[in-house]
Amino acid sequence: MDEYKQNMEESIIAYLSEIMNLALRISMNIYYRSKLAEQIADGLSGIENLDYKHLVQNLTENEPELFLQFFPLNQRNCLISAND
Repeated sequence: MDEYKQNMEESIIAYLSEIMNLALRISMNIYYRSKLAEQIADGLSGIENLDYKHLVQNLTENEPELFLQFFPLNQRNCLISAND
């Protein structure tokens, strides 16, 4: 993996951890199970030009199921409804 992709992944994981108030290891787990990680690894055309904050926003909106196991039941509805 080239250095730019590695830096992008580190930024995505750190930002995801920050905005979702998750431990870094949990954010890594979520990220590496995501379609976004696959797209970055595959070098999807143009994805490297997007801001990591925008990519994290898309991740939280488009793959909310990745987050469900890390939130208590009483917070899950908020997570899902915020992404509808």
